[in-house]
Amino acid sequence: MVARPYLLNWRSARWLVLLLIPIAASAAATVVRGFAAIATIGIAVIGIAVAFCLFAAVASGIESSNWGTFLRRREPIRYWIGVLILAAWYLGMCVAGWVLRT
Repeated sequence: MVARPYLLNWRSARWLVLLLIPIAASAAATVVRGFAAIATIGIAVIGIAVAFCLFAAVASGIESSNWGTFLRRREPIRYWIGVLILAAWYLGMCVAGWVLRT
C-alpha cells in the first residue's frame, strides 16, 4: 500500500482527515434532504475511496490508473492529468449530496 507510510504520521494524515470533511457534509446533506440510506452510504463510501486515492497520489507522488503508473518526477504531465481527474471526481462527490435530485 503506497499511502501507508503517510497514514502513520499525523502530520500528513491530517490532510486526509481534512479531505473527508466535505465528503461527510455531502453525505449528511442526503440525510437532511430525506434521501434513502443507500444514497448516503454510496456517497460516503465512494467519496472516502476517491479522497483516499487523491491523498495517496499527492502524498506519494505516484498516480496509477488504467493508463499506467506515472511518477511525479519522471512524467509530470501525465501524473498531474491523473491527479486532476481524481480531483474532479472528488469535487463531484463533495457536491453530490447537495445537488442530488429525486
